[in-house]
Amino acid sequence: MILAHLLAAIAFVAIAFPLVGWHLYKRQGLTRQRFYKALFVMLAVASLIPAALLAAMGFGASAFVLAPASFTILATLTLPLRPLWLTVAL
Repeated sequence: MILAHLLAAIAFVAIAFPLVGWHLYKRQGLTRQRFYKALFVMLAVASLIPAALLAAMGFGASAFVLAPASFTILATLTLPLRPLWLTVAL
């Protein structure tokens, strides 16, 4: 379970951080506040995706009980890297 979250965190940092920076830069709205807010929202959505997949595979609605734990683990692993990626994006 921890390995899956570690891989998900690496994928999130590698894909979502540059994608958000590029999108905000393209729209000329790249600020620290918007960058951090967009990443937080994307992380919340990303933590719901595994729960939705588990629910669709037969675990039912009880799979969504894991979503807050997934969010907490992913946030702990990824959000400290936000300032670094913001510096790269600017």
